Amino acid sequence: MKLKAYGTFGSLAVFIPGRTIGGNTTCYRIDSPCLPADTWLVNDGGTGFAVLCADALKAGVKRIIVLLTHYHHDHTQGLLLGAATYIKGIKVTLVGPLEDGWGPHKVLMDVMKKPLHPRAFQLEASHFVSPVELEYPQNQVLLLHPEGGFKVLGIDTFERLCDKGDQLPFRKGQKFALNECLVIRMLRTDHPEKTISYRFDEGPTGKSFVFLTDHANQDGVPADLKQHLKSIDLLIQDVQYNREEYDARTAGFGHGTPDYAVRLCNATGVKRVGFTHHHFMWDDAKIEANVTAAQELAAKIIAQTVVSEDADGLLKPEGIFLVRDYMEIDV
Repeated sequence: MKLKAYGTFGSLAVFIPGRTIGGNTTCYRIDSPCLPADTWLVNDGGTGFAVLCADALKAGVKRIIVLLTHYHHDHTQGLLLGAATYIKGIKVTLVGPLEDGWGPHKVLMDVMKKPLHPRAFQLEASHFVSPVELEYPQNQVLLLHPEGGFKVLGIDTFERLCDKGDQLPFRKGQKFALNECLVIRMLRTDHPEKTISYRFDEGPTGKSFVFLTDHANQDGVPADLKQHLKSIDLLIQDVQYNREEYDARTAGFGHGTPDYAVRLCNATGVKRVGFTHHHFMWDDAKIEANVTAAQELAAKIIAQTVVSEDADGLLKPEGIFLVRDYMEIDV
């Protein structure tokens, strides 16, 4: 499983002179042998989605599945002008939370209309297949298989079939083994609006990663979040603020800090974490300082750990890195 980050910034797409990390808002591509050959899987539709669409056209992609964490503009702006929105030959499936009657299509209908947008969503949406609206994200799993395609399954049915060792149902009566599938589980995060964290488990390789953006600092780690992060190979986490700014003015904004990322990884056994959702007005040095602060804290915690066996389970400084626009990451 591989990732490509098309957008790693939060809140607003801004060009800062001299900044090399990027400026696109959140958009990641997830590549896996479990996907059908003509299908791309995407996390969020920020401004990076427009560039992703250009690459998808070159690759001859016929279907794009977009997993939306939530509907703030920085995670949906790319959908407004990305080529896939206007090309009928590419089927688009939007997956996202359902809150107060707002799902993925209603969000686009309300934004893509005059005087806010030159073209109405209804005029362009014939190739948008039925959306997946997640009122209770934990109650469903998403499945992908190179032959079976895309399937939504209730968590109870999924767990019952897995416990029995049965194959998983896909379209037209097809069934496939769990170890041939990409399984996507979901968890609601701590953000002002309903927001989803997606966990990806790749059957053939056993690799797994979690995308945890727009999640605020918490004093403790809830049991469901511990389970969500259990035994993963990679965490991509929102670290928009530093501790000083968070304490002074941004607590409650729904984003994280370097010290929280280290504490969360140590509480859940995560050994590798990439920082994303960078502050849109910060330069390279200030963004990179978040990684340095986390690495220094991780080293300090290890140094203060008396029993060496306990230190083996802690996040190490070399396991912390910065995600940049257009960076490719092996899970």
